[in-house]
Amino acid sequence: MIVCKNCGKVFDGKYCTDCGQSANTKRVDGKFILKSIENEILNIDHGIIFTLKEVLLRPGITIKKFLEGKRKRYSHPLTYIAIISVVYFILRSVLVKYPHVTTPDTNKIIADFMYEYYPKLVVFVFIPLAAAFTPIFYPGKPYNFFELFTFHCYIRGQFMLFELLVLFINWVLIQSGNPLPGILITGSAILFNLLFMGWAQKQFFDDKSYLESFLKALGIVAMLLVCAIVITLIAYKIMGGK
Repeated sequence: MIVCKNCGKVFDGKYCTDCGQSANTKRVDGKFILKSIENEILNIDHGIIFTLKEVLLRPGITIKKFLEGKRKRYSHPLTYIAIISVVYFILRSVLVKYPHVTTPDTNKIIADFMYEYYPKLVVFVFIPLAAAFTPIFYPGKPYNFFELFTFHCYIRGQFMLFELLVLFINWVLIQSGNPLPGILITGSAILFNLLFMGWAQKQFFDDKSYLESFLKALGIVAMLLVCAIVITLIAYKIMGGK
Protein backbone atom coordinates (compact mmCIF):
# COMPACT_ATOMS: atom_id res chain seq x y z
CA MET A 1 0.00 0.00 0.00
CA ILE A 2 1.16 3.54 -0.80
CA VAL A 3 0.36 6.84 0.93
CA CYS A 4 -0.25 9.62 -1.62
CA LYS A 5 2.13 12.55 -1.02
CA ASN A 6 -0.40 14.97 -2.47
CA CYS A 7 -3.62 14.18 -0.55
CA GLY A 8 -2.66 11.50 2.00
CA LYS A 9 -4.95 8.81 0.52
CA VAL A 10 -3.80 5.21 1.04
CA PHE A 11 -3.98 3.30 -2.26
CA ASP A 12 -2.51 0.46 -4.25
CA GLY A 13 -1.36 0.92 -7.84
CA LYS A 14 0.44 3.45 -10.03
CA TYR A 15 -1.90 6.38 -9.40
CA CYS A 16 -3.81 7.70 -6.40
CA THR A 17 -7.46 6.65 -6.59
CA ASP A 18 -8.52 9.94 -4.98
CA CYS A 19 -6.53 12.75 -6.67
CA GLY A 20 -4.80 10.92 -9.53
CA GLN A 21 -1.20 11.79 -8.64
CA SER A 22 1.47 9.29 -9.66
CA ALA A 23 2.76 6.93 -6.99
CA ASN A 24 6.26 7.44 -8.35
CA THR A 25 6.81 10.94 -6.92
CA LYS A 26 10.51 11.51 -6.33
CA ARG A 27 12.75 14.40 -5.28
CA VAL A 28 13.02 17.37 -7.62
CA ASP A 29 16.20 16.88 -9.67
CA GLY A 30 17.51 17.69 -13.13
CA LYS A 31 15.41 15.01 -14.77
CA PHE A 32 12.22 16.36 -13.17
CA ILE A 33 13.00 19.94 -14.22
CA LEU A 34 13.40 18.93 -17.86
CA LYS A 35 10.71 16.23 -18.05
CA SER A 36 7.40 16.99 -19.78
CA ILE A 37 8.12 20.72 -20.24
CA GLU A 38 6.34 20.74 -23.60
CA ASN A 39 3.22 19.14 -22.11
CA GLU A 40 3.24 21.54 -19.16
CA ILE A 41 3.53 24.64 -21.36
CA LEU A 42 0.71 23.48 -23.63
CA ASN A 43 -1.53 23.04 -20.56
CA ILE A 44 -1.39 26.68 -19.49
CA ASP A 45 -4.36 26.32 -17.14
CA HIS A 46 -2.57 23.59 -15.18
CA GLY A 47 -2.78 25.35 -11.81
CA ILE A 48 -1.17 28.67 -12.82
CA ILE A 49 -3.71 30.91 -11.05
CA PHE A 50 -3.87 28.69 -7.98
CA THR A 51 -0.07 28.52 -7.85
CA LEU A 52 0.25 32.30 -8.18
CA LYS A 53 -2.18 32.85 -5.31
CA GLU A 54 -0.54 30.29 -3.04
CA VAL A 55 3.00 31.53 -3.70
CA LEU A 56 1.85 35.09 -3.05
CA LEU A 57 0.09 34.28 0.24
CA ARG A 58 2.39 31.58 1.69
CA PRO A 59 5.50 31.34 -0.52
CA GLY A 60 7.86 29.18 1.53
CA ILE A 61 5.16 26.82 2.76
CA THR A 62 3.76 26.34 -0.78
CA ILE A 63 7.16 25.58 -2.32
CA LYS A 64 8.00 23.19 0.51
CA LYS A 65 4.73 21.32 -0.12
CA PHE A 66 5.59 21.09 -3.80
CA LEU A 67 9.03 19.65 -3.07
CA GLU A 68 7.53 17.18 -0.59
CA GLY A 69 5.38 15.74 -3.38
CA LYS A 70 2.09 17.67 -3.28
CA ARG A 71 2.31 18.69 -6.95
CA LYS A 72 -1.07 17.86 -8.46
CA ARG A 73 -2.52 21.37 -8.12
CA TYR A 74 0.64 23.39 -8.78
CA SER A 75 2.28 24.53 -12.00
CA HIS A 76 5.69 23.17 -12.94
CA PRO A 77 8.30 25.80 -11.88
CA LEU A 78 9.53 26.29 -15.46
CA THR A 79 5.96 26.64 -16.75
CA TYR A 80 5.28 29.18 -14.01
CA ILE A 81 8.33 31.36 -14.71
CA ALA A 82 7.90 30.99 -18.50
CA ILE A 83 4.31 32.23 -18.51
CA ILE A 84 5.01 35.10 -16.13
CA SER A 85 8.13 36.07 -18.13
CA VAL A 86 6.13 36.29 -21.36
CA VAL A 87 3.51 38.47 -19.67
CA TYR A 88 6.24 40.58 -18.04
CA PHE A 89 8.21 41.30 -21.22
CA ILE A 90 5.09 42.10 -23.25
CA LEU A 91 3.63 44.49 -20.67
CA ARG A 92 7.02 46.00 -19.86
CA SER A 93 7.50 46.97 -23.51
CA VAL A 94 4.19 48.85 -23.31
CA LEU A 95 4.69 50.45 -19.90
CA VAL A 96 8.34 51.48 -20.28
CA LYS A 97 9.41 53.76 -23.10
CA TYR A 98 13.18 54.12 -23.11
CA PRO A 99 14.48 57.24 -24.92
CA HIS A 100 17.37 56.00 -27.06
CA VAL A 101 20.21 58.50 -27.34
CA THR A 102 22.46 58.63 -30.39
CA THR A 103 25.61 59.76 -28.56
CA PRO A 104 27.88 56.72 -28.19
CA ASP A 105 29.19 57.49 -24.71
CA THR A 106 29.68 55.20 -21.71
CA ASN A 107 26.40 56.08 -20.03
CA LYS A 108 24.43 55.41 -23.22
CA ILE A 109 26.08 52.02 -23.76
CA ILE A 110 25.41 50.92 -20.19
CA ALA A 111 21.85 52.28 -20.24
CA ASP A 112 21.10 50.49 -23.50
CA PHE A 113 22.43 47.24 -22.11
CA MET A 114 20.47 47.54 -18.87
CA TYR A 115 17.22 48.28 -20.71
CA GLU A 116 17.55 45.61 -23.38
CA TYR A 117 19.25 42.72 -21.58
CA TYR A 118 19.13 43.10 -17.80
CA PRO A 119 15.52 41.84 -17.35
CA LYS A 120 16.39 38.74 -19.40
CA LEU A 121 19.55 38.16 -17.37
CA VAL A 122 17.46 38.27 -14.20
CA VAL A 123 15.33 35.40 -15.48
CA PHE A 124 17.82 33.24 -17.32
CA VAL A 125 21.03 33.84 -15.36
CA PHE A 126 20.17 35.09 -11.89
CA ILE A 127 17.75 32.29 -10.99
CA PRO A 128 20.42 29.55 -11.27
CA LEU A 129 22.97 31.89 -9.65
CA ALA A 130 20.60 32.49 -6.72
CA ALA A 131 20.18 28.72 -6.38
CA ALA A 132 23.96 28.33 -6.36
CA PHE A 133 24.50 31.12 -3.79
CA THR A 134 21.75 30.01 -1.37
CA PRO A 135 23.75 27.14 0.25
CA ILE A 136 26.39 29.69 1.29
CA PHE A 137 23.82 31.16 3.68
CA TYR A 138 22.06 27.85 4.43
CA PRO A 139 24.80 25.24 4.77
CA GLY A 140 23.68 21.75 5.67
CA LYS A 141 20.08 22.18 4.51
CA PRO A 142 18.69 19.05 2.75
CA TYR A 143 18.00 20.71 -0.61
CA ASN A 144 19.86 20.08 -3.85
CA PHE A 145 20.55 22.65 -6.57
CA PHE A 146 17.40 21.83 -8.55
CA GLU A 147 15.16 22.13 -5.48
CA LEU A 148 16.66 25.55 -4.74
CA PHE A 149 16.28 26.42 -8.43
CA THR A 150 12.57 25.55 -8.06
CA PHE A 151 12.34 27.82 -5.00
CA HIS A 152 13.84 30.78 -6.87
CA CYS A 153 11.70 30.21 -9.99
CA TYR A 154 8.54 30.69 -7.97
CA ILE A 155 9.95 33.63 -6.00
CA ARG A 156 11.29 35.39 -9.10
CA GLY A 157 7.85 35.08 -10.70
CA GLN A 158 6.34 37.06 -7.83
CA PHE A 159 9.11 39.68 -8.12
CA MET A 160 8.27 40.25 -11.78
CA LEU A 161 4.56 40.65 -11.06
CA PHE A 162 5.28 43.24 -8.38
CA GLU A 163 7.62 45.13 -10.72
CA LEU A 164 4.82 45.19 -13.30
CA LEU A 165 2.52 46.70 -10.69
CA VAL A 166 5.06 49.46 -9.94
CA LEU A 167 5.58 50.11 -13.66
CA PHE A 168 1.82 50.27 -14.22
CA ILE A 169 1.42 52.82 -11.39
CA ASN A 170 4.23 54.86 -12.92
CA TRP A 171 2.63 54.61 -16.38
CA VAL A 172 -0.66 55.97 -14.98
CA LEU A 173 1.24 58.81 -13.32
CA ILE A 174 3.07 59.56 -16.58
CA GLN A 175 -0.28 60.07 -18.29
CA SER A 176 -1.05 62.78 -15.72
CA GLY A 177 2.41 64.33 -16.07
CA ASN A 178 3.71 63.19 -12.65
CA PRO A 179 6.02 60.20 -13.20
CA LEU A 180 7.81 58.54 -10.32
CA PRO A 181 11.57 59.19 -10.00
CA GLY A 182 13.58 56.34 -11.46
CA ILE A 183 15.36 55.74 -8.17
CA LEU A 184 11.99 55.29 -6.43
CA ILE A 185 10.88 52.69 -8.99
CA THR A 186 14.13 50.73 -8.66
CA GLY A 187 14.29 51.16 -4.89
CA SER A 188 10.72 49.99 -4.28
CA ALA A 189 11.26 46.91 -6.47
CA ILE A 190 14.48 45.96 -4.67
CA LEU A 191 12.91 46.56 -1.25
CA PHE A 192 9.91 44.38 -2.06
CA ASN A 193 12.21 41.66 -3.38
CA LEU A 194 14.15 41.64 -0.14
CA LEU A 195 11.09 41.72 2.13
CA PHE A 196 9.26 39.02 0.17
CA MET A 197 12.33 36.83 -0.22
CA GLY A 198 13.08 37.08 3.49
CA TRP A 199 9.51 36.07 4.31
CA ALA A 200 9.65 33.14 1.88
CA GLN A 201 13.01 31.95 3.24
CA LYS A 202 11.76 32.07 6.83
CA GLN A 203 8.89 29.73 5.91
CA PHE A 204 10.98 27.52 3.65
CA PHE A 205 14.13 27.11 5.77
CA ASP A 206 12.45 27.47 9.19
CA ASP A 207 14.67 30.35 10.30
CA LYS A 208 14.31 31.42 13.92
CA SER A 209 13.50 35.05 13.10
CA TYR A 210 12.44 37.18 10.16
CA LEU A 211 15.51 39.39 10.67
CA GLU A 212 17.77 36.38 10.13
CA SER A 213 15.91 35.49 6.92
CA PHE A 214 15.98 39.10 5.71
CA LEU A 215 19.75 39.41 6.24
CA LYS A 216 20.36 36.16 4.37
CA ALA A 217 18.13 37.38 1.54
CA LEU A 218 20.13 40.61 1.54
CA GLY A 219 23.32 38.60 1.23
CA ILE A 220 22.04 36.60 -1.75
CA VAL A 221 20.75 39.72 -3.52
CA ALA A 222 24.06 41.53 -2.84
CA MET A 223 25.95 38.70 -4.53
CA LEU A 224 23.57 38.88 -7.49
CA LEU A 225 24.10 42.65 -7.74
CA VAL A 226 27.86 42.12 -7.82
CA CYS A 227 27.34 39.66 -10.68
CA ALA A 228 25.14 42.24 -12.44
CA ILE A 229 27.90 44.87 -12.18
CA VAL A 230 30.50 42.46 -13.55
CA ILE A 231 28.23 41.43 -16.44
CA THR A 232 27.46 45.09 -17.22
CA LEU A 233 31.15 46.03 -17.28
CA ILE A 234 31.92 43.09 -19.56
CA ALA A 235 29.06 44.14 -21.84
CA TYR A 236 30.40 47.69 -21.91
CA LYS A 237 33.81 46.41 -23.00
CA ILE A 238 32.28 44.27 -25.74
CA MET A 239 29.72 46.79 -26.98
CA GLY A 240 31.81 49.92 -27.19
CA GLY A 241 34.40 50.29 -24.52
CA LYS A 242 37.36 49.16 -26.63
